[in-house]
Amino acid sequence: MKALTLRQSSDVHMGIESDAADILRAANIAYATVDSDRIIRHTEGDVAGILGLGTNDQLTGSIVTELLGAFQLEDPKTRKAWTPKEVASNIEKSLLSAEPHRTSSLLTTLDGRRVRVNTWYNGLGDCTVVVRDVTTDSKYRNLFEIAMGAANAGFWSKDFKSGKFTYSASVMNRLTTEEQVRLQSNGLFSIVHPEDRESLTREWMEVVESRRDFDFKYRVRTAENDGMWQRSIGQIVCAPDGTPLGATAFVMDITEDIGKTQALASERSVSKAKSEFLARMSHEIRTPLNAIIGMSDSLRDENLSQDVREVITDIEDAAEGLHYLLSRTLDHAKLMSETVKINLDSADPRQVLGTVSRLWKPQISNKGLVFKVIIDPSLPKSMLLDEFRLQQCLNNFLANAAKFTKMGSVTLIARQSIIKGAPHLVLAVKDTGIGMSESESKLIFDPFTQADGSIQREYGGTGLGMSITKNLCELMGGQIRLKTVQGEGSTFALILPILEKAQDLSPAVPQQTESKVETKFEASAPKHSTLPVVETITLATSEAAPAVKPVTAPAEAVPLDATAADVEKPVQPFEGLNVLCVEDNPINQKVVKRLIGSRVAQLYFADNGREALNVLNTVPVDVVLMDIHMPVMDGIEATLEIRKSNATYANVIIIALTADPDYQQRRICRNIGMDDTIAKPVKREDILNAFDRTLTKLSSKFGQEVALTG
Repeated sequence: MKALTLRQSSDVHMGIESDAADILRAANIAYATVDSDRIIRHTEGDVAGILGLGTNDQLTGSIVTELLGAFQLEDPKTRKAWTPKEVASNIEKSLLSAEPHRTSSLLTTLDGRRVRVNTWYNGLGDCTVVVRDVTTDSKYRNLFEIAMGAANAGFWSKDFKSGKFTYSASVMNRLTTEEQVRLQSNGLFSIVHPEDRESLTREWMEVVESRRDFDFKYRVRTAENDGMWQRSIGQIVCAPDGTPLGATAFVMDITEDIGKTQALASERSVSKAKSEFLARMSHEIRTPLNAIIGMSDSLRDENLSQDVREVITDIEDAAEGLHYLLSRTLDHAKLMSETVKINLDSADPRQVLGTVSRLWKPQISNKGLVFKVIIDPSLPKSMLLDEFRLQQCLNNFLANAAKFTKMGSVTLIARQSIIKGAPHLVLAVKDTGIGMSESESKLIFDPFTQADGSIQREYGGTGLGMSITKNLCELMGGQIRLKTVQGEGSTFALILPILEKAQDLSPAVPQQTESKVETKFEASAPKHSTLPVVETITLATSEAAPAVKPVTAPAEAVPLDATAADVEKPVQPFEGLNVLCVEDNPINQKVVKRLIGSRVAQLYFADNGREALNVLNTVPVDVVLMDIHMPVMDGIEATLEIRKSNATYANVIIIALTADPDYQQRRICRNIGMDDTIAKPVKREDILNAFDRTLTKLSSKFGQEVALTG
């Protein structure tokens, strides 16, 4: 019975040894014991196979220093190669040491495999040498290191218990020997730039305390680079009970990215400063323009020869051209400086179309072109619009069509369309002009760009109109489309979301929707077209929606289908009006005097808002023409003082004369109680039309004519 037990015990022991050997082989691990004479006494696992030296029996009895000296060994941390003499010396010293310790090295076999050699010395003159084939690990590690080096990246880790920092070779290789020692001793903060050290320390302490992931950006100071930027992305490693054990992080060199970001920010800052400068110049440039255009307009009342009148017309045309270029440039500057805001209000799109049509009908017709307006009867009567910006876009479209069309027609089309289940307003301007090639159509929306040099020489312009329109359209949440055929004409369209309530604006027609819109009309569209073919859209006929007639009356008072007989009325003088012009510029005062001095009963002047209040307290005034920018008291302050007063003039009509025609300025004027605004440079017709609008509204309010005489 006893013999059976012993035999069973022996079998179990042999089974355990067999299992251990299987585990060692599966892990590519083997070991050998070495005595104080450096002789290998015992092996376990395939030591010889891992080293590529035949069998274990051949290894037993060999001298370990001679065996290892035949290979190339290196320090796994520094990758420094050891000579056979250094290998033998290190083993001798370790065997003679009375302190237990361990060493580690990397060995390269004759067939190129990588083997990690870990040796444990017991302090009694013996040691155990463990070898492990790490060829696959080394291969991937080398690839990782190569990738890290190519990306100027690496990794680091910290053990909180020992305080030891570990860095990848891609990090260490960029440092001097002194910096490497300092980094290994004191960690990351030893190379952090002094100016960033305090803030990074605070953030690091907060991360360790909260155990959260981290993402640091900081500068490092090294011998190679005094201001290199690094980014460390990592996490805190914790025990199951939440105790922080250490940290690991991926680190990358972001110096180039930071440099690009800073350069871009600087470029934007310079661009914004330029744009703001241009915007500030608006007032200064419009002042002399106001004098040129206003004085020229006033000369038409004089008894002049036909030759002189033609000269005056040339002066006016040149000044208007300069005004046009100035307005376009300033619009572009404001868009680039991101100061343009969209203001949505409930409005009838037909009113916008009516206003635009009345403006362009005479100009287009005078060129011998047919001007048509086609409106979808299903168009909503009210929707959220920025009327000013929408008119600006349509004006640019129509100006472009009128400029590049010598014969044929210009058509303004409006329709409602359902795109991806949502209603949209589609406004298109179609012409029979010169059109564009495919390459030219791709550049049309770039600022300061025209199809070619001959376009600028023949037709003039800045090349800003379509760029401004595209930017405004996108600010309104829409997109712009173009269909063009060279020699046949072009169609530009705005596609805007029909909004019922205020909301954050975003592009109304997503990219994936474009293909749907194009597919619907692709049968008759050229390959480079990005616009639904307007001819195939179901719209009201010209009989159902007759072309709009030009009028001089205000847009609010004229229906879209009005006829010339209904609306063409001569402008009448306002002989019963007492007008106060508040303007600090003497030249602008002379302009106003020459324009309307003979058309009104009395014309008074004040140099600033304070003087205006004195005049109002002295004489009766029906209308105030109020400049905005003035010393002592500006037009905004003066208007607020007038409106909040209990004086008899508290409700006097106030019309702003502003050198800043921006919509924001107009909204401010309206919100503080002004009745109307006129943008400089100003002409007689502008002032008289403003009188007509404001006095007509006032007459309607009180049921009788107010200071309006024939």
